[in-house]
Amino acid sequence: MAKILIIDDDPMLVQDMKLFLEEVSGHQVETAPSGEEGIKKVGDIKPDLILLDLMLPGIDGFDVAREIRKNQETQKIPILMLSGVKSEMNIMGLDFEKQAGAGDWLPINDYIDKPISLDIMNSKIDHLLSKTKKSQKISK
Repeated sequence: MAKILIIDDDPMLVQDMKLFLEEVSGHQVETAPSGEEGIKKVGDIKPDLILLDLMLPGIDGFDVAREIRKNQETQKIPILMLSGVKSEMNIMGLDFEKQAGAGDWLPINDYIDKPISLDIMNSKIDHLLSKTKKSQKISK
């Protein structure tokens, strides 16, 4: 069981993800409706993983991720970004990975395209959590 923080301003989506992650996957879930509140909660609860929306009121998801990465205590927490940007770029005929530099410069570990498949989200969460556990064992 992992402690997961969802930072997203869509109450219906947050409710669906929270219910799924708690009831189906057995995780402990906290939520924050804005980037500012999310940054504060990350520092307070030190989650094992963060689900972070790109489009937030106030500061956007990339700025939230950059703030998390600046803090030595939180910089290694995996961040799974939620975004509809890839779908919008595909509609316009653009390649998200090519435009984003294949993720090398992004302050996130992975992303999920909206609309979200809860099964894909769960699979990505499991992958990131297991990867984090392996790297923690190696560094000890």
